[in-house]
Amino acid sequence: SIVAYALATTNVPGQALYKRMGIAAQARFDKNCAKYGGDDMAQEAFLDAGGPQVDRYGMDPDGDGFACYWDPRPFRAARAGQSPVVVVETPGDAATAGN
Repeated sequence: SIVAYALATTNVPGQALYKRMGIAAQARFDKNCAKYGGDDMAQEAFLDAGGPQVDRYGMDPDGDGFACYWDPRPFRAARAGQSPVVVVETPGDAATAGN
């Protein structure tokens, strides 16, 4: 489960643990992540497909073990009894949004 995976990992999003390479990585990432109704579902599919060791669908191009924009920190914070970390990520540059 994604909860068990979150609690078993210690790295932060963006901290590479796995070697990745690919052609057109961003386009593949965008296309495949868009297929899921949310980052939790994408992470579950990523793990079911052999992740984090294997990234068949290019959903973890940075090699951190987390698909799309999935973030394990809220699960870790809940276990520790801390206020959850709220992470809001949107594709694109926020400085130019709406222009």
